Amino acid sequence: MLAQDYLKDREILARFKDTAKVQWERPSEGWIKINVDGSWKAGEYQGGAGFIIRDENGTRLRAAMEPTIADSASYSEVWALQAGLREAYERWEQVIVETDALSVIRMFRDEDNCLWRLKGGAYRTVARC
Repeated sequence: MLAQDYLKDREILARFKDTAKVQWERPSEGWIKINVDGSWKAGEYQGGAGFIIRDENGTRLRAAMEPTIADSASYSEVWALQAGLREAYERWEQVIVETDALSVIRMFRDEDNCLWRLKGGAYRTVARC
């Protein structure tokens, strides 16, 4: 990393004085939690999607990540959600899904007012689960 990049990063981080420590919370007994995350590189249709499934003890039950062809970070996030739900679908009934993508949360709460549309079958697969 170049010195000027380091200084720029420090300057950006200094702007975020009010930060909160975020810590993973265990699901209730008998439940599993799927944490998903997606990323996207603007202008290049490249992204990544991943999930981890843990039980009430924090034990990792399943995890995966894969590159995606995406036109938004939200698309990659739904891709990760879809992959996690597919993995959990026939194994567990009591499932909590956690994502940090507000646009994805809003989409599943109110499909009609979603500001964007997914291409392909990712939304249909998740909606069935």
